[in-house]
Amino acid sequence: MKSSKTDFFLAAASGVIWGILATSPSRADESDEAFEKWQRQATADSAASRREAAKQLAEFPDRAVPALVKLLGDKDAGVRLAAAEAVRTVFSREVEEGRQAGRGPQWSGAWFLKSLGGQLGELTTRLKKLQTDEANIRPVAEQALRKLKVRVAAARVTLRAGAGTPEKTHLKRKVKVEGGELKDARGKTLARLSKDSLEFIECWSFSPDGRLLAVGIRLDGSKDCPKDYTIRGYLRLYDTATGDRLGEAGGLYGVVTHVAFDDEGKAVLYRLGEYKEVGGK
Repeated sequence: MKSSKTDFFLAAASGVIWGILATSPSRADESDEAFEKWQRQATADSAASRREAAKQLAEFPDRAVPALVKLLGDKDAGVRLAAAEAVRTVFSREVEEGRQAGRGPQWSGAWFLKSLGGQLGELTTRLKKLQTDEANIRPVAEQALRKLKVRVAAARVTLRAGAGTPEKTHLKRKVKVEGGELKDARGKTLARLSKDSLEFIECWSFSPDGRLLAVGIRLDGSKDCPKDYTIRGYLRLYDTATGDRLGEAGGLYGVVTHVAFDDEGKAVLYRLGEYKEVGGK
């Protein structure tokens, strides 16, 4: 009898829990609702409402571009400024490629190009037009357009096993890699190229046009735990003008011992060393 009562209460409790889960909105649902709210508000009669919508849409980089493109052409200068700032913010976010599974470096910018919603041409045109707009809008539009161009260039880069000639010196000598950091000509740090003390820079190369920096990393976990560690590699891309990390190639692979861009700057050639696991994963 005790067993049947226990089973009954367990079943009842399970039903309550599942009922709560079934009626509670998921984060994805909440995100969808929030995005739809701001998308609707982007067409409001009030300029103040449209400005606020533009600011909030920057929180949805994977789907906000089509709505922001329309706001870039708004009749209100404040809305145009807010939209340009939102576009700049969207293109300042790091690309996360590390979730991809599989062996060997993997890089795909398809998701980014898809996020533009087929609006690349129109977006480019409107940002160029805003560079002749009011004084406070012009620099924001210029920055947003430059970030867009770098993002598109990075999204179109492919990875290929092989060797080339690394460009160790920036084309215009505006930046340099020194002491594990990307620095401008005055020595100001734009980016720290390793995440922690277990990562070591093995190699790097600037792209032929100087816009991108590819960095090969060696992660050596034995420095922290000699009995249970991983030795592996990472391959990352950076925006040389800002130090923004544009992304990290996904997959599991050995230490990246060589990186170089091809002559056209459309592919990163790489060579890999050891991948090693000792103890548990």
